Amino acid sequence: IPFVGMVPAVKPAASTSQSRRVGVMATSATFQGEMFDDLVQRFASDVEIVRQVCPGLVQAVEKGQVESPETIQLLAEYVRPLVEARVDTIVLGCTHYVFLRSAVQRLVGPNVAVIDSGRAVARQTARLLREKALLNASDNKGRTHYFTTGEAEQVAGVIARLTGDTTPLVTGISLPSPAP
Repeated sequence: IPFVGMVPAVKPAASTSQSRRVGVMATSATFQGEMFDDLVQRFASDVEIVRQVCPGLVQAVEKGQVESPETIQLLAEYVRPLVEARVDTIVLGCTHYVFLRSAVQRLVGPNVAVIDSGRAVARQTARLLREKALLNASDNKGRTHYFTTGEAEQVAGVIARLTGDTTPLVTGISLPSPAP
């Protein structure tokens, strides 16, 4: 099975930024280690990258609370330093944050581009499926199957609210315990 990894959309942000100042909203784990630094070095070495760690946003999305007053307050707190740094582009550097895109855009206004990796990942996925002859050749629409380590019924309700899929196929799984 082909696997398509996700990285924050630093490359497209760097290529479209006029001010050469890009904000990246992400989890602390995204900024740890060498991967993010390598990404910036390869594609944005001439751009000022303003990093913004956003604790609590993943949990808000996982609860389906993308427009709650508490989530909007958190978002306002996290975008404020980016606006003060005069970034003209904000990268949503976490897969969960795409569900917060509209709220972030409202907070920063129309003069700041808000981007994520979704379209690039979709293009790469389509390319790999074509390359491996795995594209659905029938007229039948496929279904997305979600796997969760959480409570399947609860996750199904959140997925339905976030995606509009009224009958999401969700399966609960358990992960093996880590070795002692």
